[in-house]
Amino acid sequence: MSTVSLPQIFNIVDGPEDYINVNIAIGQCIATSLDKINSVINYTDSPFLANMITTSDAETDETSLVEFTSRMETVTGTFLTACNVAIQTTRAQKTSETQSYTYLTTTFHDAQTIFFNEYENYLKVYTFLFTTNTAPTFDTNAPTVVTNTMAGVTPQMNSSTYRPVYSTQWMLLGQLRIVNRALQYLTSCYQTVTVLIAPTDAKYNSNSTYSSSVIASITSAFSTVIGQVTTITTEGSNLLDSFEDWEYLAREGSVDIEADQSAIITALSTFDTAIGTLQTNIDTLNTALEA
Repeated sequence: MSTVSLPQIFNIVDGPEDYINVNIAIGQCIATSLDKINSVINYTDSPFLANMITTSDAETDETSLVEFTSRMETVTGTFLTACNVAIQTTRAQKTSETQSYTYLTTTFHDAQTIFFNEYENYLKVYTFLFTTNTAPTFDTNAPTVVTNTMAGVTPQMNSSTYRPVYSTQWMLLGQLRIVNRALQYLTSCYQTVTVLIAPTDAKYNSNSTYSSSVIASITSAFSTVIGQVTTITTEGSNLLDSFEDWEYLAREGSVDIEADQSAIITALSTFDTAIGTLQTNIDTLNTALEA
């Protein structure tokens, strides 16, 4: 029995197009969430216009949540453009005598890697809203959303004598509700992603024809990607539940606010880790394509 090569299997099951459509679904949902976040944080006298990274001597310019969101929107737009080019190339390949998938492992994959690395950095920015003593560690391999200069600064965090306006510890109730809405926009889009890519998961993981072939590595990776989206949705829900509890404590002026914020930081960290794992499993797909 001969072994079916990866490109041949992709021709049979439309693998490249399915793969790119999964990326498009994720990119478009994140683009929508960023647009909504920007709409609620970018207003006159917004605390989210204040620089979030500072030292004891000076501020680091363009480090507000509004600025970070704007740069992430730009990166997301570049990624979606790469997705659109890739999907058109994939469709053209279907009528080509010579099949080649280098477009998936070069330009497209470069844009894809930058997008997910930058999104990890963007999620870490939210740490500044809640923590009083811990600065996040940024990935400097993709220095657009958070530049190398910004990542190299040790922030002066909250204290009794230094109260940055963007810190939820010092916000009024109306501002806290805006933070709550931004977090909802940050996490809710993944429920949509799960619905959009569920048919792809079923297509690959329900077909026993490919269970003993090289396609197994791809179906496994697709399944893991969807599993990570589910994890992100769960953690996002937990994050919002924690925030609602914290908001109640804030209204009551409770001394336990600081302790309750730690649950939000933990949820954000797990959220960010899930995105990193998503990138790892997408890299697995690209490795399979290069085989």
